[in-house]
Amino acid sequence: MKLAATMMSGLVKLSLMLTLAVSVNAAPIQNTTLDLTKTYPDIQSDFLTYSLVGSAFDISGVATLLSYSNVSNTIINNGLFSITGTSSGLAADLDLLIQGDIGSGLSNLLTGELKVMSDTGSGNLEFIFENIGGSLANLFGSQLGVMFSINNGQSDTFSVNAPATFSLSVLGLLLLSVYRRKLV
Repeated sequence: MKLAATMMSGLVKLSLMLTLAVSVNAAPIQNTTLDLTKTYPDIQSDFLTYSLVGSAFDISGVATLLSYSNVSNTIINNGLFSITGTSSGLAADLDLLIQGDIGSGLSNLLTGELKVMSDTGSGNLEFIFENIGGSLANLFGSQLGVMFSINNGQSDTFSVNAPATFSLSVLGLLLLSVYRRKLV
């Protein structure tokens, strides 16, 4: 009985920690690569500038090309690419906005909220965004990868597979642990 009470107390604490972590909008910044691989569809952006002044983070430039495959492209007219927000320490709260006209008028093509960011210090930044919106959201899926080269001012935005969430993994392990203890 004491073990069950201790486990319940631990579960309540873990749940509270996960709730607090989720309620803070900051996503982790890691110093290892996310191992992103460009896929199609893809939005290419050029003439990007990067600045980090205090905690104000900004990457902005021109969204230029929507590629459905390596041979099928659509020019983005009046394109805008931006990743903006705050970054400090090991966490960042950033939003993605890609606007432009691909034949049906100016619109938000893609929007997203930062899930994780990678800065390896090599002149390349990698991002994964979730909560995807915009007129191309259905085409790109539930998560976007962005690879940005500080050195040449270019980025690619593409669909990435959504891995299982951390909280579901922890819950599964906890339930397995409880089940195994009952068997013993």
